Amino acid sequence: MKKVDYKRQNIAKRFSEAVEDFGKGQEGFGKEINRTKQSISLYCSGEREPPDLVLHVMELKLGYSAAYIKDEIGPLRLPSSKKIKIESRKHDEIWETIVNTHSERIVQDLLKLTPAQRESIHLVMKEFLRKP
Repeated sequence: MKKVDYKRQNIAKRFSEAVEDFGKGQEGFGKEINRTKQSISLYCSGEREPPDLVLHVMELKLGYSAAYIKDEIGPLRLPSSKKIKIESRKHDEIWETIVNTHSERIVQDLLKLTPAQRESIHLVMKEFLRKP
């Protein structure tokens, strides 16, 4: 008998809510966060849990709350002032904006990182946030 992972099912339900709210289907949503339609489908069905990095990219680029999707804390959509436009910002400006505009939890996580770790995450985020 297969064990049911209710936490993952709830995350999938809230993730699907964000995809539906976005209004461009799984493929359109995936393009915005640099993920395939197949990955989005797996997250929506609960077969896979979206990694924290994907949730944070959703938060940064589209304004969907990672805390809501993961733990149902707060609203699905962040106030529009919390979204970040990243297209042409420099490395230090990106980090300053993240630290100044996002949740205490994210800030605490970022501050624990070494400069080398921050640089690695910056490179990954830059890849995720690039225009398709």
